[in-house]
Amino acid sequence: MQQIDDLLNQIAKLKAENNALCQERNSYKQQWEKAVAMLNSYNGAIWYIDSSYHLLEYNSYFEADMLQFYGFLPQKGELIFGTEDIGSPSASFWLAKYDKALKGEKVIFSFPVVTPNNNQCYECSLFPVKDAAGNVIGVHGFKEDITERKEVERVMEITQARLSLAHKVAKLGTWTLFFDTGEIHLSGEMQMMLELDAPYHNPLVMQLKEYQARFVQKNSENLFSSSVQNLYEHKEEIGYTDKYEYILHSAKGNERSIFVKRRIIEKGVVEGLSQDITEFRTIEKEHAQLTNDLLQKVKDAEQFTYIVSHNLRSPVARLLGLSSLFQTENPDSEHNSFIIKTIQKVVGQLDVVITDLNTILSLKKDIQEDLAVLSLSDLLEEVKEFVRADIEKAKAIIKIDVSRTPEILAIPSYAHSIFTNFLTNALKYKHPDREPIIQINSFPTAKYIRVDVSDNGMGMDMEKVRPRLFAPFSRFHGEHKIEGKGLGLFLVKTQIEAMGGKIEIQSHLGVGTTFFVYFPIPQ
Repeated sequence: MQQIDDLLNQIAKLKAENNALCQERNSYKQQWEKAVAMLNSYNGAIWYIDSSYHLLEYNSYFEADMLQFYGFLPQKGELIFGTEDIGSPSASFWLAKYDKALKGEKVIFSFPVVTPNNNQCYECSLFPVKDAAGNVIGVHGFKEDITERKEVERVMEITQARLSLAHKVAKLGTWTLFFDTGEIHLSGEMQMMLELDAPYHNPLVMQLKEYQARFVQKNSENLFSSSVQNLYEHKEEIGYTDKYEYILHSAKGNERSIFVKRRIIEKGVVEGLSQDITEFRTIEKEHAQLTNDLLQKVKDAEQFTYIVSHNLRSPVARLLGLSSLFQTENPDSEHNSFIIKTIQKVVGQLDVVITDLNTILSLKKDIQEDLAVLSLSDLLEEVKEFVRADIEKAKAIIKIDVSRTPEILAIPSYAHSIFTNFLTNALKYKHPDREPIIQINSFPTAKYIRVDVSDNGMGMDMEKVRPRLFAPFSRFHGEHKIEGKGLGLFLVKTQIEAMGGKIEIQSHLGVGTTFFVYFPIPQ
C-alpha cells in the first residue's frame, strides 16, 4: 500500500510541475508575443545577429526590407548576408559596419536608396550587445526611413539660407541678451556687421560689458548704457519692446549707424534685431544737403533778380532818359556834348555793375582749385604785406596768435581773399577817435579750425543790419561816405561756404566787430 501511495504522490507532484511549466510557457509565450508586437510596432527594421553574423531575431519590417531590396530572407540561424552573397559589395559594406559594432563601437550612418519610383534615405544604428562579463556577443540593428525628415531638413536649410541672405541684403543681425549671466549671443550676420574675421561662431558669446567696450562708439556710450538700464528695469515684463539707435565702432575701425529693436521674450532674456542703416543715414544727410543747396539756389536766384532789378534798372533808365534828350537836329551843340559825357559816365557805372555781377556768378561755379593745407602764419604775413600801405597809413596795430592751430584746410586764393577783406574792412571802417587794433587768433573745435578776427572800429547795430548782413551791394556806413560796393561780406561768406566752412559775426556799434571764421580741419 505504501508503494501505491508514494506512486500517487509522485504522479500528483509531476502533474503540478507540469501545470507550472505550462503556465510558465504560456507566460513566456505572452511575453514573447508582446515583445514581437513591440518589435513590429516600431516603424522600421529591427534585427539581432550573433558575433558570427548569424541572424537570430528580426521583426516584420526587416523581413519586408530584405525581400524588397535584396530579394531573399535568411532563416534564423543562417548568415545574414546569405551563403551565396558573402563576397558581394553589399555584404562587404555591411561586414565593415558590423565589425565596428562587434569591437564595441556604436555605429550610426545614413544612406540613400534609389528605386524606380522614388528616392529614399535611411538611417541605420548598430549597437553592440554584451554579456554579464562585458564581452560583445552580438549586434542589435535598427533601420529607419528618414526620407521625410531629410526633406524637412533640406527645406529648413533652404529657408535658413534664404533668411540669412535676406539678413545680409537688409544688413540685419540678431542677438540674445541674458541678464542673469550678462552674456550676449551674436548671430553670424551680427558678427559680419561688427566686421569680425570669418569663420563666424554660431553664436559668438561675449559679456555685454566687453561688447560695449569694444564696439560702441565713444559718443554713444551714454545712450547705449541708458538703453541697457531701461531694459533691466523692465526685465520681468515679458513682451516689453523698445527701439533706439546708436553708433557702432567696428573691429576694423569703421563707424556704422545701427538701429535696434528688441523684445523681452522671457524673464531676463532679450532678443534683439540690429540693422545697419549707415547708408540710409548718409543718403538722408545728402538729401538734406541737396535740399538746402536747392533752397540756397532759389534764394540766390531771387537775390540775383533783385540785384538785376535794382542795380541795372537805374542806369538803364538814365540812359533811356538821356537818349530822349539828345537833339538830333543839332548834334554838335553844347547840350548834346553834356548828354554824351553823362551817357559815358552812366555806361561806365553800368560796366562796373555787370563786372560785379560776373564776379558773383563766377563764385557760384564749380571750384577749380583744390583744398590744401595752409600755414596760417605764412598766409597772414602775405596778406599783411599785400595791404601794408593801408596799414601804415592808418597806423594800425596787428596782433596775431595762431599757435593753437597753425594750419587750416582751404583754397589758397579764397583764403587770401577772405583775410584781405577782413583787414581792408577793419582799416576802412576804423573808429575816427582811436588808432585801429586788429587781433587774429585761432582755436580748435570739434569739427573746424576757428579763426577770430577782431577790430576796435565803428562796429554795427546788429539788430538793424542782420537781415541784409551778407547780401551783395549792402552798405552799412553810408553816412560816413566811405568808398565801397557792398560786396566784401557777401564774397567772404560765399567763399568760406564753398570750402565747407561757415562764418559768424559779433558786432557792437561804436565798439568794434569780431568775425568767427570756421575752416575745415586738415586731415
